[in-house]
Amino acid sequence: MCLSEKMLVLTRNYSWHRLIRNVMDMCWEWVEHRKYSAVEIYDVFADEDDALVFIEHYPGVVDNPALKSLFFCIFDGICYVIWKAYQTEQDYFPPMLESESDQSIELFMEKIREVDGCQEEWSERLKEYLLKNYPAGSGKKIKREELLKLI
Repeated sequence: MCLSEKMLVLTRNYSWHRLIRNVMDMCWEWVEHRKYSAVEIYDVFADEDDALVFIEHYPGVVDNPALKSLFFCIFDGICYVIWKAYQTEQDYFPPMLESESDQSIELFMEKIREVDGCQEEWSERLKEYLLKNYPAGSGKKIKREELLKLI
């Protein structure tokens, strides 16, 4: 989420930025406070009128490989959080999320390295910090601002 958040600024001038910003905020609220359910986040994510999945076909995106790559990195980060929310709630996975898994992080990392502006040391810094301060099973709540300060 942190790397997707960092890259989100590159979409600020596009009409669809607010759609991504809204879902990203919901994802962060889930990560930090479990404020929304997986279903609530997914419903906004896959809304028929404003679905993020259609952005790749928008003018300016469809013919811009760099922007399309950026969009998919942000999209993948969002999908992973929604998948994790469904997994945590032990709920079914919508078909769009069936291919998500913990290995999705590795694929995301490969893709985001190709996005202009992304720096390799950000991911290393985040990884080290998370392993040290949020060990698996610790139950500590992750804080967005704390992590974003690292990058």
